[in-house]
Amino acid sequence: MNIKNVYSAESLNEAITLLKANEGKAKILAGGTDLVGTIREKIHPEPVEDVVSLKALDELKAVREGDGYVEIGAMVTLTELQKNEVIRNSFPIISEAAGTVASPQIRNAATIGGNICQEPRCWYYRYQDDKFNCLRKGGDRCNAVVGNNLYHSVFGPSKVCQTPCEIHCPNHTNIPGYMEMIRKGDVHGAAEILFSVNPLAAVTGRICPHTCEQHCNRKKYDESVSIREVERYLGDYILEHPDQFFRAPEHGTGKKIYIIGAGPAGLTAAYYLRSFGHEVTVIDKNEHIGGMLYYGIPAYRLPKEILGRIQSVLEGMGISFRMNVQVGKDIEMETLSEEADALFVGIGAWVSLNLNFEGRDAKGILNALQLLYKVAEHEDQKLGKEVVVIGGGNTSFDVCRSALKMGAEKVTLLSILPYEEMPAEEEEITAAEQEGVVIRELTTLKEVVKKPDGSIGQLIYQKMKKRDEDAEGLDNVIPEEGVTMTDTADSVVIAIGQGIDMQGFGQLQEKSKGIDLADKDAGKTVLEDIFAAGDAAHGPATVVKSIFQARQTAAAIDESFRSEVAGNVSAGKAAISFSEKALLNSERVKPEELPLEQRNLYTEISKTIDELGFSSEAERCLNCGCVAVSPSDLGAALTALDAVVVTTEREIPIGEFFDTPAGGSTVLGGGEIVTSIRIPKSAALSRQIYFKHRTRKSIDFPIVSIAIDAEMEGETVQEIRIAFGAVSPVPRRAYEVEAFLKGKPLTKETALAASELAVRDCMALAENEYKINLLKVLLRRNLERL
Repeated sequence: MNIKNVYSAESLNEAITLLKANEGKAKILAGGTDLVGTIREKIHPEPVEDVVSLKALDELKAVREGDGYVEIGAMVTLTELQKNEVIRNSFPIISEAAGTVASPQIRNAATIGGNICQEPRCWYYRYQDDKFNCLRKGGDRCNAVVGNNLYHSVFGPSKVCQTPCEIHCPNHTNIPGYMEMIRKGDVHGAAEILFSVNPLAAVTGRICPHTCEQHCNRKKYDESVSIREVERYLGDYILEHPDQFFRAPEHGTGKKIYIIGAGPAGLTAAYYLRSFGHEVTVIDKNEHIGGMLYYGIPAYRLPKEILGRIQSVLEGMGISFRMNVQVGKDIEMETLSEEADALFVGIGAWVSLNLNFEGRDAKGILNALQLLYKVAEHEDQKLGKEVVVIGGGNTSFDVCRSALKMGAEKVTLLSILPYEEMPAEEEEITAAEQEGVVIRELTTLKEVVKKPDGSIGQLIYQKMKKRDEDAEGLDNVIPEEGVTMTDTADSVVIAIGQGIDMQGFGQLQEKSKGIDLADKDAGKTVLEDIFAAGDAAHGPATVVKSIFQARQTAAAIDESFRSEVAGNVSAGKAAISFSEKALLNSERVKPEELPLEQRNLYTEISKTIDELGFSSEAERCLNCGCVAVSPSDLGAALTALDAVVVTTEREIPIGEFFDTPAGGSTVLGGGEIVTSIRIPKSAALSRQIYFKHRTRKSIDFPIVSIAIDAEMEGETVQEIRIAFGAVSPVPRRAYEVEAFLKGKPLTKETALAASELAVRDCMALAENEYKINLLKVLLRRNLERL
């Protein structure tokens, strides 16, 4: 063991100071042996350096009776719990639970505080040298879900941290939350979770690069969940029921806000700011809303009708649109600033980056945005039979596919990067190749030889090579000396990226990637009451990232007007479970697409998945929680008694104590120490039963434990509390069973029905179905004992 220091604290304050001095690497020794094992086996990513013992703190070793409660010091040993007359008489299930722990020698040292704070007894969690780095310790998955799960939860997982799909979504959407609602059959509830952070789901459900799917844990077993297709279904549902989502505020604030730019950032900010009660006007230089959504993404990927519907529902909320108005030309920034309480700048990246080569001024060379703008406006653009596109991102492939649909017979994409490093989505590359686009990797345009009339004659390509085969990126490619090729083309389209044009925006200073921000997270510029988000503030990025930035900035604008930020900005935590079907191998749903011969510029190629596909994808979601169970023998008994855990900082109801974030088994924060457990005397009902099933009488942890606290009148149940241990990630109160039993005679038939009800929501993993039957039998038998 690599322990540097072992301290014997002489006071709670000293213990707290020692813990905080080396937070994360200092641990409490509460008397038992659990900590020693975790240190010796090095089960955590960060080694434990300091151990702080509480054995000298006598004030934590007493059992005291107060006014209406009994308080048990955190350092009271399990042996003392067995012997103490107050505990034995008032709360016999505590004494019984303590007596089932391990061996007499261990019970002499182990304490009630240590017992409820011990770490999970999962093989993957406990494996030496942190081999599996499981979800609860900051990893990306719970290995037990599809691995060894003989002793794990039969009531689903616990959400101990954000899942990989949430983390890698730029908008941090609660994807598992809405998948859970879909599995429950609540499509509207799922849509509300998504809509709370994304009012443009019908857009992102079609064009989002879905980085969430790239990190989906399911991908390790078969295929990732089709998250974007599910989002598209929900986005369409939202637009089909606009009155239930895009609601006008009941009360206005009197604050006036101008939003410059009707792209994804501007539309998002407009929705949130209007929902907060502010008067919102959106100003844009173009005829149609959407910005790059309208003019930069072809209709076969994102139909213009979707954007028209979004404008309609936003107008229904009371948002005004002033189109064909250019700031700096038709109206000045200073005027807008004087008229409004705040300005939000959400302009897009409308400047195409240039590429220098000999012959750049030849006729027939244009940039991507010029072409896509004309396509969006149905303007005629003659490209000829042979088209060469320079790029590698999504926009370049939009250009390639559009060129084919405009009549080009041969379209070639030049990528200076290797094929596998092109930044475009894999689906876009595949679709382009299926439609006939030829990709020449590690190739760039060196020269255009012009014809006498100035048009494109011959193209000379420069072959590139990787400087280092193990490295990636533009800095890693260099010309392959002496290796060139020739080709012909009627048109060349440059699609290597976009920049920001700040002309007309007064004192807002342009950086290399956008507007200067005084507060990046809040989108606050260096000028008072002027905010910015999206491409203007952070440089060209994805639509979903712009939505996130605009949502945060809208909240900051609202906060600047009031003492409290209005709600409706982030989604709440949903219940966590998954379907048994998620444990079976399955293919992801694929949307139906138009045949190649039917594809054109203005008809959407893919269709929204049907209800069956929508539901099946939600069933495939593993919900990525932890299925390890709480190992505390006393946890179930304390839960049945409605105990309260008292710490150096607060009082925590036992039902919340085990609802842990990542990194442990309780909600205790850094430097927080359990000082006592307080049990109300009113919890001491007349009949109490504790039963623990394990493979051996001594040493072993529970496979199933049951704690019952009941008040009987003859055979009739007057009051009852039931808690289960070792069957779920936290000790589980059986509230439905309690309600069912209350007021009923406790016959064998009633006990049987109660036991069936207790396991109704159980879900077996591959190896632990026996625990469901065991729980049902043990509950029935112990109810009969009452």
